[in-house]
Amino acid sequence: MTDADPATATDAGSGPAGGAPVRPAGRFRRGAWAEPDFRRLWLGQTASQLGSQISLVASPLVAISLLHVDAGQMGVLGALARLPFLLYLVAGVFVDRVRRRPVVLGTDLARGLLLLLIPITWAVHVLSFWLLAGITFAVMVLTVWFDIAYMSYVPRLVSRGNLMQANTIMESSQSTTMIVGPGLGGLLVQALTAPFAILADSASYLVSAFAVWRIRAAEPAPAAAEGARLSGIFGAVGAGLRFVVTDRILGPLALAIGWSNLVWAAELALYLLFVARGLGLSAALIGLTLAASGPGALVGSMLAGWAQRRISLSGAIAGGLALFAASALLIPLAPHRLPLAVGVLMLSGFGMALGGQLCAVNVLTTRQLITPDALLGRVNASFRFLALGVSPLGSLLGGFLGQAIGARQALLVAISGMFVPPLIVWFSPVRGLRQMPVETRPPREAGS
Repeated sequence: MTDADPATATDAGSGPAGGAPVRPAGRFRRGAWAEPDFRRLWLGQTASQLGSQISLVASPLVAISLLHVDAGQMGVLGALARLPFLLYLVAGVFVDRVRRRPVVLGTDLARGLLLLLIPITWAVHVLSFWLLAGITFAVMVLTVWFDIAYMSYVPRLVSRGNLMQANTIMESSQSTTMIVGPGLGGLLVQALTAPFAILADSASYLVSAFAVWRIRAAEPAPAAAEGARLSGIFGAVGAGLRFVVTDRILGPLALAIGWSNLVWAAELALYLLFVARGLGLSAALIGLTLAASGPGALVGSMLAGWAQRRISLSGAIAGGLALFAASALLIPLAPHRLPLAVGVLMLSGFGMALGGQLCAVNVLTTRQLITPDALLGRVNASFRFLALGVSPLGSLLGGFLGQAIGARQALLVAISGMFVPPLIVWFSPVRGLRQMPVETRPPREAGS
């Protein structure tokens, strides 16, 4: 489950951020596609997401197959990967005070270089569990800054009328990489070993950085911010948190997504351990089960707008969360017979991704539309802090339960908690939200 996540950012106007006229030229040059800087951002993120999907298989398999970690260590590794989520509030204040493009560009470059350390240290026989954990932690710290800058940058590149389409394109692109990436990752692990498969993820961040470097839209300087004193920072953080917590729509959504991510993190800490050791799946078969979520996410992204129009916004969000939970329940029920187990896990991944994207696209667009631009970085950060900040605890709980009662039983306990979030949404003011809210932020003027 994502926050909008995971894990994952318009103004009204007649053209792209730079104010240049738009010339529709065929079906792929209409709407958000007509805005060239959005296409550059989309291209870079598609490459980056493909690499990340490869690492989704390769990185845990470095720990499991090469470093021989146990369930408790997998929980620690998952917790360290999610501990940087607690920095979202600070990142939000920072992003609201600087131009967002340099943050996106710099974090892409730094993550690409950091990931190179994994194959290098493995090649010289110095890679250890704690070194892998440290690299993972550092990459995720940079990812926190990237996420907030990225989500707050997209509204600068597309007009308000194209925002839902832009979010759908980005989420559909991510879904497509989820189809290709895990299977490719499994094959690369078997062909090159897990550490060298991570080279693909490193290269993808560098490709993304180049694409962002080519964006030409002028980004206005941020409005004058409060001083850099500690009291000013705390005040800025508080403004974002208050906006989310006190808003009758964003508050319940943050609670629901936060709960979902708590139990999802516990499930993720156990999943690869369960399928690799409990069910005996090979790296290629694990990649195949993970790849099944890609078609589901693609379908969910494409149906998100239709669902909120034909059913209701609240129905799309609550229904997506319910489907996410019901599909996850299939994981611990997977039998030991390999062909059947793979089929059950693929069905689970498809349903979880479909439900997750129905929820995520609609929550993200809702948040972007009702948040004033001057607060957008801090509100994105506050929402992600509330939604994802509990993930380290979830990972530790998953690892602890796995050691105490076994992976299959621990998965059942964790996944049972996934049925709470749709109830939170349904019995809150969100239930009355039938369509996208009216934008609160001042519209972007043409050419601004």
